[in-house]
Amino acid sequence: MLTALALAATILIDDRPGFSDTPIIPGTKWRVHDKERPHPRKKNPVAWDGKPVPAPMGAVVPTWSNPSWKLANGDLQVQQGANLTKEAFGSGRYHIEWRTPVDNYKDQGSGNSGVFLMGEYEIQILNCFNNVTYADGHAGSIYGQTPPSSNPCRPQGEWQTYDIDFVAPVFAMDGSLKSPATVTLVFNGVRVLNKTKVMGQTAYRAVAKYAYHAPKLPLMLQDHGSPVEFRNIWVVPK
Repeated sequence: MLTALALAATILIDDRPGFSDTPIIPGTKWRVHDKERPHPRKKNPVAWDGKPVPAPMGAVVPTWSNPSWKLANGDLQVQQGANLTKEAFGSGRYHIEWRTPVDNYKDQGSGNSGVFLMGEYEIQILNCFNNVTYADGHAGSIYGQTPPSSNPCRPQGEWQTYDIDFVAPVFAMDGSLKSPATVTLVFNGVRVLNKTKVMGQTAYRAVAKYAYHAPKLPLMLQDHGSPVEFRNIWVVPK
């Protein structure tokens, strides 16, 4: 029979966002979207004036295929359906500025979107300033795989920055994986992923796996039902 303290602890765990019935992520002791996985600790973002970060020489400013997303000032706002670039990209440095709306939603309902590198590998976007979610669904996570090392999220309604150094996966002629993708992510000036291996294409409640694809594919911004805004996106291909 559970003691009152043990019962309270069980209820607390059961109330955490996440799951306890998903498969174990290979090489870890955690389940996909594990409710018991430790959350990233808060860390102050690096000071920033909030102005768009200038694109360096050699950067490509992509064009977008979903015209419904465009705002009057040229920024993008999530509307019906995902938005893919007309250009294809692989390895490179990706700069994305984004902000979540001010809302009262919780967990994965608050400012949810994502940056899908090559349309396949998601870096999560979410309000995580005053919002708790499962660790591998946190802003700055490789979704469903690896949480960020810390949480430097700014408040809702403020612009956030991602600088992503991405090395694309390499496939053999027979379609097998020769080397996995890796991600280094600087989130609001704080490095939260460092040459972190991507385990495969993004999946929900399932272990990520690789499937052969072209060496370059469009960048995709996700529609997850929240009016997240984007601006000043550029890519320096490698």
